[in-house]
Amino acid sequence: MAIADDANAGYWNLSGLMEIGSKQLVFMYLKPMDVDGVAVSYSSLALPFSSNWAIGGKLSG
Repeated sequence: MAIADDANAGYWNLSGLMEIGSKQLVFMYLKPMDVDGVAVSYSSLALPFSSNWAIGGKLSG
């Protein structure tokens, strides 16, 4: 079983935001095997407010 329990939860599984204990910011850039025209960029911010709720946002390109 895979668990996304960090700022990547905004991309993989939003319910994982409930497991975040601190503010987190993630950046990712992937260009597989230098293939022209193929690239993935992603950033995510996760902010826990209490043990009952958190907010997250993502920007993909």
